[in-house]
Amino acid sequence: MDTETEKIKDVLKNSKSVALLLQNNPKEHEILSREALFISLKEKNLDVSIFPDNEKEFYENWGHIISARYHQIDKKTKTTSILIPKKLYETKEIHYDENNDFLSLNISSDQIIDKKNIIFKEKLPSFDAVFLFGSSNINEIKKYKDSFELPLEENIFYLINNENTTLSKKVSEIIESINGSLINKTVSNLILASLLTETGATESRKKEGSLSFMQLFGRVLARTRINNDLQSSWTFVSREDLEKTDNIEAGSQVFYKILKKYREITSSPALSVLIWQGKEKIWSIIMEEKPQKHLFSLAQKFGANMENGFFIAGPFNNFSEAEIKIQQNIKDVVKIT
Repeated sequence: MDTETEKIKDVLKNSKSVALLLQNNPKEHEILSREALFISLKEKNLDVSIFPDNEKEFYENWGHIISARYHQIDKKTKTTSILIPKKLYETKEIHYDENNDFLSLNISSDQIIDKKNIIFKEKLPSFDAVFLFGSSNINEIKKYKDSFELPLEENIFYLINNENTTLSKKVSEIIESINGSLINKTVSNLILASLLTETGATESRKKEGSLSFMQLFGRVLARTRINNDLQSSWTFVSREDLEKTDNIEAGSQVFYKILKKYREITSSPALSVLIWQGKEKIWSIIMEEKPQKHLFSLAQKFGANMENGFFIAGPFNNFSEAEIKIQQNIKDVVKIT
């Protein structure tokens, strides 16, 4: 954990209210990252406000990721101060009572208070910490001076990408620092969507339908587990997964791209196995990082052809058969190499 993340963790630990801001004309990954942090902080029972509110289009585009209970934007509480000049009135006692129609504020003083001397003023909310996404320009925060009171400068944080990390990764680290891990599936999917959008991974797929790709990728992450004994990751994709993400015709090329992207953004073991349910049979794609110590021998075991760091194995009759055969061949190859 770097110094800034450690500081953010300490500030949030002692905070009750937080504001999350977007710069002018925010990029999509900035909105997605903010939403991930928003949900994480809300689940830590913090009072979280966002400025500006998310556009309707955001929920239309990403409603498949965000749980319905997060679609409703919280109504911000307004506070009104009633100012009575002390130099004109000596106040003795103040109390209130209420009925079904009115709340009555009762003020006892040395004389009747003239309503002309009463000032009604909106009291701006204050926050223990403020986060600005996508910019380090203080003016992007000052433009909200009529919406809330600015906190101390040391409690203002600018979340931006740099040569060492992406914004998405930075927000992910913050969430992990306060939660221990990205245990919330909605938050995990938002971070993933933000990362893919930020790194341009979806640009080449816009014509193919980036939302369906993202949905399938999210399911791949949710269905991946690590087998430390076999030094491999295992993913199982059912026919239902393909149907629900509108990827019913997905084949080896789609799963090659998905597995390749998975390995780029995670600390995956040397070998990765993805098994999917085709129209009639079960198929698998097996990939290994360079230098590929085991892949060629594995491909020979299956009688498969190597293709640029991966091969396709199958068909199998069911998931269990595929898993058992692949595991056994991995055990044999790892043992003899």
